[in-house]
Amino acid sequence: MELDLTAPRSWKELSPGQLIYISWLMTSRQLTKEELHTCAFVRFTGIQVLHKKAGYWLCYHRKRYFTLSPEQALFFCRKFAWLTDSIGEVTPLPKLKGVAHHDARLRGLPFIQYISCESYYQAFIHTKDEKYLNCLIASFYLGEEKFDDRLTQERAVRFQKLPFHIRHTVFLWYYGLKSVFQTQFPYLFQKVEYAAEEEPQAPDMRGQINSMVRSLTGGDITKTDAIYQIDTWTALAELNAKALEYKEMENRMKKYKK
Repeated sequence: MELDLTAPRSWKELSPGQLIYISWLMTSRQLTKEELHTCAFVRFTGIQVLHKKAGYWLCYHRKRYFTLSPEQALFFCRKFAWLTDSIGEVTPLPKLKGVAHHDARLRGLPFIQYISCESYYQAFIHTKDEKYLNCLIASFYLGEEKFDDRLTQERAVRFQKLPFHIRHTVFLWYYGLKSVFQTQFPYLFQKVEYAAEEEPQAPDMRGQINSMVRSLTGGDITKTDAIYQIDTWTALAELNAKALEYKEMENRMKKYKK
């Protein structure tokens, strides 16, 4: 008997309902990686487990009964290891509280909006204070409004009563976006490796932002406002090129010292 079971194969392929489910598993349940993989396998393929015995699982799918051995079940569950190996590009929920977001990769959005998203994301990671998560949401889900960070905290109030696992999907989206940026702009976004006993330190966001803006303005502070309004990807591409130039210069200097 052939059985056709289909399921997403990456974070980007998750439907809104599936993303919400995974976020709920991650935030509301104390699951091992294997348990999370199993929940995803059963939920996403749409099978029903009727009986679970030592020798097999008796399952039901689209008016058909079938059995899975523990080895078969383990094989299929391992197909969902991508959920815990890393978080790739995530398709964010279309709307929150009736408010839509703009481009999921921040294309066409002002550089200042990216800076704000990054700042609130880092603040949430290192403080666990949900007010920063709400501000991250308010910086991305703007509907027809133009971005203005002076209004972010006020706008964030509308999202604060949403269940945490719903808001957490925005954290997952931005986490995945950073993996996109690391691929597209490898010299600008380099992974930092920590020793096993070393605790990651909160980044100096003000210092990093000032450094990026200074690099783009060439030290001319009269250009700052204009830099804030340029397209995010244009700004990141230029910063990536400058980071590459610096790396190449650094390599040449090392050769001269030998």
